[in-house]
Parts: sequence; structure tokens; C-alpha cells
Amino acid sequence: MAITTGTALIFMQTTFREWFSLKMVLVGGMAMLHVLAGLMAVLAFSRNGRFSTRACLTLSTVYFLLIVAILWVVLAKPTIDSNAIAPHLFDPGALKPLLLLFLGSTKTPTP
Repeated sequence: MAITTGTALIFMQTTFREWFSLKMVLVGGMAMLHVLAGLMAVLAFSRNGRFSTRACLTLSTVYFLLIVAILWVVLAKPTIDSNAIAPHLFDPGALKPLLLLFLGSTKTPTP
């Protein structure tokens, strides 16, 4: 639900700021953590499964850190200079060179 509404906000309110992108990355990390927690729950209820105190503390700590980070980013809306980190990140077509790097040439031959 959070990812869906966050993505909708991008297009509804044209929120193309670096802090919002960081927030979406953190929310994506939390979604992956939910998947991990689900897998751990399935393993805990298997025949010889268990959920150790160490695993519980680790999972809870990572959840807590992600929640605090998301709240800080949303409330502080820090100014992040994306040009210093990755110039041309938000330019139209900026992902094409990366795609070509991983997939190779994608040119269609013409007859």
C-alpha cells in the first residue's frame, strides 16, 4: 500500500525531489524486509523450525532503523545534491546507457 500510494504521489503532485527518491528506496527496502520476515515465519513453523532471539532482535533492529530513516527523510526533507552523487540521473533517457551496458546493443536491423 505504501509503495502504491508513494508512486501515485510522484505523478499526482510531481514530487521529483531527491529526498522523495530516497524515501522510496527506503520503503522498497522495507518491502524486501517484509518478504524476509515472511520467509522466516514460514521456516519457524516448519517441522524443525525455530526463530531465535538473535534473529528476532536483528529483524526488529533493522525494522526500527528503516522506520526512523523514513520518518526522518519525510519530516526533514533534506536537500540532497544529486548532481554531486550522479550527474544526469534525472535527465530524460539517462537509463539508456546503463541498459545498453547490461544488455549490449539493442538496435533492430533494418532490411
